[in-house]
Amino acid sequence: MAKKIFGVDPGKSLKPKEVRDAIVQCFKAAHQRIIKENKGILKELEPEELEEIKNLDIKELIRFYFEKVGGDFDKPTKKSLKAVCDHLRGYARNFRSEEAIRQNYNQIMVLINRI
Repeated sequence: MAKKIFGVDPGKSLKPKEVRDAIVQCFKAAHQRIIKENKGILKELEPEELEEIKNLDIKELIRFYFEKVGGDFDKPTKKSLKAVCDHLRGYARNFRSEEAIRQNYNQIMVLINRI
């Protein structure tokens, strides 16, 4: 069995929803990492701002990008998943290194190509 990518086995044929869920897991993990890495900076924020950052709904963020590309979060297609990933890659540049973005993007592309 291949090593799982964001909870999904890349060694099998995949359904679009499985890949969508992997994208959600990828962004949730990155979001938690960013909060942990920036605790010192985040302490300078107002309590309301900090709570807003902590409670960012990753699923809603990804749902927004599905709408933006004309896709459907609940009925993803290979094409819409690819388009969403392209947009999310741009979004991630606001807070992640290019290397981390490239690595995660490439991992998700492996999954998309298994659909």
